[in-house]
Amino acid sequence: MTAHQCLRTFISISEKKASSKSSIMLGQAIINAVIPTVVTHTLNYKFSGENISKEDSTLSILEEDIKTLVMLPNTVPENQKKMILSVILPTLTAMLDTPPFDNTLSPIHTVTILHLLALATTMPQVFKSTVAELPEHVRAKLEASVRYSVVLSQQIQQEQKQQELQRKTTYTEDIKQPTIHLKTNFSNFS
Repeated sequence: MTAHQCLRTFISISEKKASSKSSIMLGQAIINAVIPTVVTHTLNYKFSGENISKEDSTLSILEEDIKTLVMLPNTVPENQKKMILSVILPTLTAMLDTPPFDNTLSPIHTVTILHLLALATTMPQVFKSTVAELPEHVRAKLEASVRYSVVLSQQIQQEQKQQELQRKTTYTEDIKQPTIHLKTNFSNFS
C-alpha cells in the first residue's frame, strides 16, 4: 500500500501547475512507465482464476491499484481526460462480473463498481462521452453493472428507511400506550 501511495504522489507531480517543468516531466515519465504495469497487475486479479474473498488482503492491494488508475484523469489537462478514461474504463469494466447479476457479486466486482461510480460522479460529462465511444460489449457490461448497482443501492436504502420507520412506529406505540398499575397490597386500608 505504501508503494501505491508513493506512486500516486509521483503521479500527482504532473498535475501541480506551480511545479517546475522538470517535475512535471518526471511525473509524466512515471505515468508512462508505470501505468501499463498497474493495468496489467489489476487485470491479473480477475483473470488469475483465484477466488478472492472479502477478507483477503489481496483485495486491499487490488483496491490500491484501482485507486491509482482512478486518480489518473485528475492529473492530466481537461482535453486529455477522455483519452485516459478510454484506457481506464475498459480495464475496470473487465474486472466486473458478467451480467445477468444475482445477489452474489464477487468482491472484485463490488470494489470495482464503487470506484467506477465515484469516477462517474466526479466527471460526469467526460465519463458519459467516453462510455458512448467504448466498444459495444464493454459499454453494455459497464452500463448493466452501473444500473444494477444503482438499483441495488436504492433497494437497500428503501429497506433501511422502512426498517427505520418501523422502529420509530414501534417506539412511539410503546410510548403512547397507556399503562395501568393496580395495587395488589391493600394492607394500608385496614
